Amino acid sequence: MVPGKASRFVCRPCNRHYELKLATGVRPTSEHAPDPRIIQQSVNAAQRSSSMHPPPVIATSFRHRVGSNVTIPSSWHHGDAHVQQSCSGLHGHDACPAAYSLGLPGYSAHHTMYGAEWECWAKQAYSIPSAETISLEISAIHEGGNKRKGGHSVSFGNICEGKKDIDTQIDTPWLVTLALEMVRPKISAFALGFPWREDEFIIHDGGWVDLSTHPPNFTYFYKQCVQPSHTKGPCISVFKTKQFQLSVVVPMAQWDEYESWLEKIEELRVHPYLPTETGPPLTHT
Repeated sequence: MVPGKASRFVCRPCNRHYELKLATGVRPTSEHAPDPRIIQQSVNAAQRSSSMHPPPVIATSFRHRVGSNVTIPSSWHHGDAHVQQSCSGLHGHDACPAAYSLGLPGYSAHHTMYGAEWECWAKQAYSIPSAETISLEISAIHEGGNKRKGGHSVSFGNICEGKKDIDTQIDTPWLVTLALEMVRPKISAFALGFPWREDEFIIHDGGWVDLSTHPPNFTYFYKQCVQPSHTKGPCISVFKTKQFQLSVVVPMAQWDEYESWLEKIEELRVHPYLPTETGPPLTHT
């Protein structure tokens, strides 16, 4: 018997049995936690060994720092005030540093629009598809017609395109772009070889209103779709989808040039031997 031992009052066979059995005083189930002072000493030693040889510092010149080339779409250029408003408020203070201004190394003019670009894409990424949509009927016409009968335009080429499921929040610049993209190929195919000046085309609505005179960043057709409800009461407005008309108008002066071009083509077809303005008479080969 060993004085002070936990099994001093137990016989040898019982002691062996207790040594192999769990949860006894002879064989505890848990171990003692490590000493926090030993852990702290190990961490301090590791930090001191790593700080003995710090990484070398390479001197650089600010004159050679060039930032990345960031291209921002022109539709997001809303002015410096909008940029400052978009960038401010992050982390509780102004997030647009002075380095965004022109002339400082490492930044270009496009870096100032980063806040507006980030905000725009974030809204598009988390926005659900709009349930309020409209449809458009887009045709091609030219100025002219019988003024006595109230006509101010004439359609040509049977050019008429339709598009549905258009968000009602669309503004006039996007309407103009959409109309030109849909009708421009048809007009080019209608008169192959004629040099149309597409930048002079005018976009009108069904009431002969020039969309270029309407201020941007405002919905154009939304108010016409909101009507008072007959079932819920006159004070409650509901949205009802509609179809609207747009026209791509060719100015009268450009249409006169097109008709003169057609006459010259017809004259050359009937009289191929007539002299032209820019060269000798045409002959058959």
